[in-house]
Amino acid sequence: MSTFLDTNCLLRYLLADIEDQFEMVRRCVEQGACTAPEFIAECVYVLGGSVYGFDRADVASTMGFLLDDIACEHEAAMRYALELYRDHNLDFADCVLAARSVIEGVPVLTFDKRLNQLLEKLS
Repeated sequence: MSTFLDTNCLLRYLLADIEDQFEMVRRCVEQGACTAPEFIAECVYVLGGSVYGFDRADVASTMGFLLDDIACEHEAAMRYALELYRDHNLDFADCVLAARSVIEGVPVLTFDKRLNQLLEKLS
């Protein structure tokens, strides 16, 4: 059975800033650890926030590398959401909705004008 990694584990793996925690997570990753979209989203939020201050392109690139190593539910949609996040000034959650709409054919109902504009552009 795969080990499920939360946001803190993902951040330790990405940042390698606490060596013993990084090593523990690295071993789990080598054994096929996995995660979920909500933890990817939280990492995007944390990395782009005031503590780490990554720009959108660096967040998208870093999280893409993470997805190379760690399995994630809805992986194709998450990768596309990272591209949308990099290229558009929308919250990551909106990018996930747009990506799932395109990649998985999931209809989206929203009253968010900017998200609707992106959905129209992508369809």
